[in-house]
Amino acid sequence: MITRLLCFFDKKISASARLSALASVKNTTVGEKCAVAKYSNLKNSYIGERCRIYKRARIYGSSLSGFNTVGTCSKLKNVSLGVHSYVSKNTSLAEITVGNFCSIGPDVKNHLASHPTDVFVSSHPAFYSPDSPTGSFTDQLRFNEYGENVMVGNDVWIGAESLLMDGVKVGNGAIIAARSVVTKDVPPYAIVGGTPARVIRYRFDDGMIELLEESQWWNWDLAEIRKSAYLFHDVQEFSKMIQRNQTH
Repeated sequence: MITRLLCFFDKKISASARLSALASVKNTTVGEKCAVAKYSNLKNSYIGERCRIYKRARIYGSSLSGFNTVGTCSKLKNVSLGVHSYVSKNTSLAEITVGNFCSIGPDVKNHLASHPTDVFVSSHPAFYSPDSPTGSFTDQLRFNEYGENVMVGNDVWIGAESLLMDGVKVGNGAIIAARSVVTKDVPPYAIVGGTPARVIRYRFDDGMIELLEESQWWNWDLAEIRKSAYLFHDVQEFSKMIQRNQTH
């Protein structure tokens, strides 16, 4: 009933979506068959079809492509999330682009705010940010707390409690071990871990990595992926299928 009433007044909310009466949704498109749990807060965002937003999640200025899940108490700010990618509980992401079919574990973070270390007399945000948590002495932002955006490719798995530093790029198919601190770019299909994160090994040999990169299976139509899903259990069989298609 709540969703039907919201749809009547707000044409951006699909009639098939299920919204808790205790959720806050403002200036946000909510697609077909989405579920938005209580105490979640969505503002200035686009939520594609069949997304599930768990309780106390906060999503601001973000775009979810569809078939996404955002876990309990997670926060997304200016995030682009590719199709079938999910974010586990207590994760906080800002100014980040995430590709398709990515798995982001709990308590993952990026863009830890920095403070001025020279020129400014004080490093306290009261002197450079009007949004200082303790009150401010300035009415305009005088120091950019956040650096370059983070870019995450497709089919990436980021383990629990990992930290992605400003400006890093994570290649397609990469795996980041739990509690890693990623300070530099991660190559495609690399498995990295540690503080700072270093390459442990690669998931496949160079030839297989090249084939998977060229296939760009994560951009296939979902119907085609569903049709070929049984081959995803064996990378060798998958590669044979790709090679057969290339010869026809």
